[in-house]
Amino acid sequence: FAEGAMNYVNTINNEAPVLAIGLFLPSIDYAEMLTFYSAGIAGPLYVPSIDTEANDIFANVEKFKAYCIKYNIAHRVHDTINGGVVEVLRNESRYADLILLSSDLFYENLGEISKQEYIEDTLKATECPVLLLPENYKTPASVVMAYDGTTSSIHAIKQFAYTMKEWVGVPTTIVYASDK
Repeated sequence: FAEGAMNYVNTINNEAPVLAIGLFLPSIDYAEMLTFYSAGIAGPLYVPSIDTEANDIFANVEKFKAYCIKYNIAHRVHDTINGGVVEVLRNESRYADLILLSSDLFYENLGEISKQEYIEDTLKATECPVLLLPENYKTPASVVMAYDGTTSSIHAIKQFAYTMKEWVGVPTTIVYASDK
């Protein structure tokens, strides 16, 4: 359960009411895992049982609901997950003003290299601003934004300015990053 991200939701909600949508993903991207195995990559891999996975997700959903009720945050849970993690987040980002991800907890079980790849893939795929928040976040003294020259990147920066008005005056660095 990403309590740090939820604390930030509560901070935003105290300024202006928000609708928090909880999206609870499995700890392993099974679609991606099948791709790796079909490509011939072999080796030991810990895969939690589906029952354990479902219990963990259910517990986190209940924590999310309880937190939102406690702090009077309008909320709903998106419980239909179809496709891989990056695909699901891309689809959700089309309708969201902002996505909050716990930079500490997002796929932490995969190890730092795989986790970093998932974060990079997610940032490239999303169509709205994404905040990566550590669990013990503090209000930032500066903002770093990634820009890759695409229309969606420009749109995300504009959305960030519209959505996060309280951060418009904070020193901001825009970093150009592209695979091309």
